[in-house]
Parts: sequence; C-alpha cells; structure tokens
Amino acid sequence: MMFEARGAHKHVEEDVFEKGCIPPGRSWFCDMPVYGNTIQEILAAIRGQHHSDSELELDACGDTGRVDVACMETDISWEPTEADYARWKRGEQKLWYAVYSYYIERVTREPAHLTGAV
Repeated sequence: MMFEARGAHKHVEEDVFEKGCIPPGRSWFCDMPVYGNTIQEILAAIRGQHHSDSELELDACGDTGRVDVACMETDISWEPTEADYARWKRGEQKLWYAVYSYYIERVTREPAHLTGAV
C-alpha cells in the first residue's frame, strides 16, 4: 500500500507588513506530486516541499484526505530570508502568503490482466 498526492492547489495573496493580506489573490494547480509508504511519510514529504516550520492542517475544511500548509514566500516561491523579511518590513519588498492544498489518496497497485484485452 502507498499514499500519494498528485499535486497541490496553490492560493497566494500579497501580505503587507502590519496590514495583512491584500485581495485579490491568485490560484493555480502545481504539478508537485508527493508519495509515502505511510501517512507519516507523505506528511513529512509535504512538509519537505515547504518550510520546515510550516503547520499542516489535516482534513482541512472538513475534506477527508485534504492537507493544507501555509507559508510566506518571495516572488519566486522561495522561503524568505532574514534580509527579505527586513526589506518587507520597510516596504521595499513584497512577500506572499501561500496556502497549498494537497489531497492524499491511498493507492493499491495490482498487475493489469492483459490476456484477451486486445
């Protein structure tokens, strides 16, 4: 048995220091599959795709199998450095609040019976 998430839905909004997120945001699908032999492994793989201190929300919004992870990012989806945060606080750089939503599925693989299929 194996667990997989074939990608993530990403939603971002600009986060302005001491003012919060500024709508409108943008959303799109990210082709970033993750796999694990256990639930713990796939959750660790999702966390590894993002910042290690990011909290995971399990069964987010009441959707079974949905995992949301929120983090701050630069314009190129990188984790902000201390210097990035300092520029952001001075209003010299934009940072983005990003939420990635993954849908984890349990996968059971079986050989395909090919005889008589053609």
